[in-house]
Amino acid sequence: MNVLVSGLIGSLLTIIVTMFIVPRTNKKALADSLDSKSEWRKSLFQAASREEMTMSDVYLLRASLRYKAHSHSEGIKINSNSYDFELTFDNITKKMIDFCEDMELNYPPSYRLKRKGIKRTLNKTDSKKLRIYIRYLLKAHWEWNLHPDSFIFKHEKAKAKVIREVLKQIEGVNEYE
Repeated sequence: MNVLVSGLIGSLLTIIVTMFIVPRTNKKALADSLDSKSEWRKSLFQAASREEMTMSDVYLLRASLRYKAHSHSEGIKINSNSYDFELTFDNITKKMIDFCEDMELNYPPSYRLKRKGIKRTLNKTDSKKLRIYIRYLLKAHWEWNLHPDSFIFKHEKAKAKVIREVLKQIEGVNEYE
C-alpha cells in the first residue's frame, strides 16, 4: 500500500513539475527560433553600428515595434522626470512609434531622389536618437531572453531605471549639432 501511494505521489509531482517546465522551455525555444529566422536582432545591430543613419533604419526600428501602440499608452507623455510607474515598456514603445512617425514627416520621400538611388540620410541629432532607441530595444530583448520572469514581473524599478536613462540620453542629444 505504501509503495502504491509513494508511486502515485511521485508520478503526480513529476506531472506537475513537467507542466511548469516544458511550456517555459518551449516558449523560449520558439522565441529563439523566430529570432534566428527573422534575423531582426542582427538587422538592428547592423543599423545601430552604421556610420550614417537613413530612413531605412527608421523603418527597421518601426517594423521591430508593435503594429500599434497600446491604447492605455495613448495620451501619456513620458520623459526622464516621469514617475517610475509611467516608465513602462508599453509607454516607451509609444514614444518610439511617435519618433518614427515624426521622422517620416521630417524626411518625406522624394521620388526624384529615389529614382537616382540616393538615400535620405538623417541629421546627426536624429541619428543619435535612433541609435539610442535601437540599443534600448536590443537591451530589453536581451534581458527578456536571459531572465524572462524576473525582468517582466519582478524588477519594475530596474526597468524604469533603464528607461529613465534612455530618456535622459534622448533629452541630452544636442538639437543643434
